[in-house]
Amino acid sequence: MPFPRRTGFTLIELIVVVAILAILAGLGVPYYLDYATDARRSVLKQNVANFRKVLDEFKGDQGRGPFRVSVTTGAGIYLITNATTSADCELSAGPFQILSGEPKRRGNLKYLPQLPRLEDVQTGEQLFWTGIKPSAYFFDDDPANDLFNIDKELAFIDEDPTSGAGRFDGVGTDTLLYNFGNKNPLTYSSPPALGKALDFVDVQVIDKSGVSF
Repeated sequence: MPFPRRTGFTLIELIVVVAILAILAGLGVPYYLDYATDARRSVLKQNVANFRKVLDEFKGDQGRGPFRVSVTTGAGIYLITNATTSADCELSAGPFQILSGEPKRRGNLKYLPQLPRLEDVQTGEQLFWTGIKPSAYFFDDDPANDLFNIDKELAFIDEDPTSGAGRFDGVGTDTLLYNFGNKNPLTYSSPPALGKALDFVDVQVIDKSGVSF
């Protein structure tokens, strides 16, 4: 009595199928990676563009950009400990304004619920932004600390490109920004004419490959 013939793949056929699948995968993966990279790049560009729109709105309202340095008072009280973190940034926590002669944070005026997450186009890792292009500058009494003492240090806005970055010289649109508690008038000879960057009105993001957005 003859046995029924078994049906199925031979070992050689299975090897051929696996080889074909491997070739197809090798061809398809690069296209998928390119697609994922393009998608991340598009999202990153859009997030940075939205970030810049918010910065423009902030400057239009406040007359300056968000602080980029830590801010203290004459009593040694920190108003902003790290000006570019989500917890302290004026975009997400509210700007400082003068209310009843005192600097107070306007917690009811927030431009972003939280700072946007910016991801590398290749790896998806989080990227960190840098605030650039200052419009406001200050004269640091202690050049070593890079802190803006809002009670006693002088600050100004210089939007005139012909006068040089951070230069209080009476040319164009020099404007006194802050002068709390300081009895010394701000002049073009004292304190020195060149100030330190106090704010930022643009943002820069550099991915892992060195491309700037």
